[in-house]
Amino acid sequence: MVPLPILVFEDLATVDFVEAWDLKFVAFCFVATILSIGIAIVISYLLHDRSIQGEFVQVSYRSSAALLGVALIQNIYGQSVMGPLMIIGSVPLYNIMAVVVLSFLQPNKRVIDAQVIKKTLKGIITNPIIIAIIAGILWSLFKIPMPAILSKNCYICW
Repeated sequence: MVPLPILVFEDLATVDFVEAWDLKFVAFCFVATILSIGIAIVISYLLHDRSIQGEFVQVSYRSSAALLGVALIQNIYGQSVMGPLMIIGSVPLYNIMAVVVLSFLQPNKRVIDAQVIKKTLKGIITNPIIIAIIAGILWSLFKIPMPAILSKNCYICW
């Protein structure tokens, strides 16, 4: 709930997106994520035990891209904007779809009504990683300097 959103925020807040933006790379990450989610959903309908369908889908496409992907990129390339761009292209979609999949493919399926949609939207809006991504992008775009204490605290979390 706290360390990963802080890491994601810091990764995004310290990048100059105006200079580093690569639409093709972000679009590739987004499309690859959409395809993996779609494939997982299709395969989930082949399960004999439909009570685990939502969990199966989420586990099938979810990755540790924000954590392991960024660390791997930094180990290979040093400081690179590829990690933050990958986070923008994939991680919000991971988290949004996690809420959607677990809401709509739950074991005790109810009719998808206004209450289910409202609960799903609330889950998306209050997701700590999505909040961190939006805050990090805004921090970067408005060129707000990163206070020294904030950048040191990010490393203490890990």
